[in-house]
Amino acid sequence: MSNFLKTWRTMSVEAFSNLGNKVLTGSVFDALAYQSKEKYVKTILISGKFWAGLQPNHLALLEHAMMYYKTHLIILAFNSTKSLYEFHGFPQLGFYNDFDRAEIFSHMLLVDFVCWFDEKTPVELCKKLHPDILLKGEDWRGKDIPEETFCGDVEFVRLEKEYHTSDKIRKPWDTK
Repeated sequence: MSNFLKTWRTMSVEAFSNLGNKVLTGSVFDALAYQSKEKYVKTILISGKFWAGLQPNHLALLEHAMMYYKTHLIILAFNSTKSLYEFHGFPQLGFYNDFDRAEIFSHMLLVDFVCWFDEKTPVELCKKLHPDILLKGEDWRGKDIPEETFCGDVEFVRLEKEYHTSDKIRKPWDTK
């Protein structure tokens, strides 16, 4: 494990137990993006909707990321409420807002940083961050992943269909 990772993880456990220190914004994001782009630190990005809290497939993505825990910073990025509504057609049900979701994920020791994005996909985030690895669910294999261009490798994780929250909760308001 690199000295940077050892230092960060020690600080993360001891002093970074509150939300504000793990949420990537402003100068912290810029500094990390520079470190990542220049390859001073390796990063793995897990992105998705994560809109109804944690479910088993999210845990499968995090479990896969654990393989890289000693060598990579693990960043979890999710679609903002605005993004879910504007681009994905999710009604504003008010399960959890962006801050609530960020707080839930920030308390997971495995996750080093949390952020959300207002766009349909995390392309802009990936343009700045240049993650070494992008983790996606197996359901993305063979589909267009716009952010892939700005990432090192894309790895697909097997997910269980019965836990796919979007399908379960979306059905009542779909008219198709």
